Amino acid sequence: MSWLRGNVGVMIVSWFLFAVSSALTFPYLSEYMHLLGASDVDIGIATALGSLANMVAVLPGGVLTDVIGRRRSIVIGTWGVTATQFLYAAVVDWRMFVAVYVVDSAMHFYQPALTAILLDSLPPDRRGGGMMLTAVLPQVPWLFLPPVGGYLLDVMGIAGMRVSFLVSGAISAAVALFRMRSLTETVAAREVPLRDAPKMVAQSLAFWRGLGALDALSIYVLALGLVLNAASVPLQRFGVLYATGVLGLDDAAWGPYRAPRRE
Repeated sequence: MSWLRGNVGVMIVSWFLFAVSSALTFPYLSEYMHLLGASDVDIGIATALGSLANMVAVLPGGVLTDVIGRRRSIVIGTWGVTATQFLYAAVVDWRMFVAVYVVDSAMHFYQPALTAILLDSLPPDRRGGGMMLTAVLPQVPWLFLPPVGGYLLDVMGIAGMRVSFLVSGAISAAVALFRMRSLTETVAAREVPLRDAPKMVAQSLAFWRGLGALDALSIYVLALGLVLNAASVPLQRFGVLYATGVLGLDDAAWGPYRAPRRE
């Protein structure tokens, strides 16, 4: 089990801490927007803008992973996500929330670097089990913390969400420091002239050019992912509003039904 040391262990611990952070807040983003004055349509538009920002940022993020290195991409992105947690706690209306949400989504540009540094650090014969282990163990906080975030929202209202985001920001800052101190680079950054960077970013955004080269299995997995996302996104955003506003559940009761996300 020596492969659990180094970068793999760092990722497991940091994902566990991020799970503590996001389990308090993520299930109740739509409820928070409602309290800030957003309508259901506003929430839907915010979700679409966030998804667009993430898509536009992740593709160049793959380029940055090779150009500036895995570790640097992760450290920069993690500090960016940390800053947005404190900004969420400070917003005073839903429009400010949407602006922070779009920035937060874009700050996840480092997701390709997370996968790359993890696969680089796992022995070839342990990659399947290692990926499964790192996907399961860090999600333990999602078994018990969402109801805590819901309880704070039920008891304190909007102030409860602000407290949860402040806690999330503090944990995220600890994760950023931990990653900055403990992660080691696995692949040397490429020497790319600065003038070539815009061209590489533009090429990364033309993702459709590679679709024709995909095999049948890859196309099936891609199509399945699109269908599943089409079904899950409405539940993610409006499930809490339906459960609390129509079915009469309190926010603490909704918590156990929410699925985790990865930072």
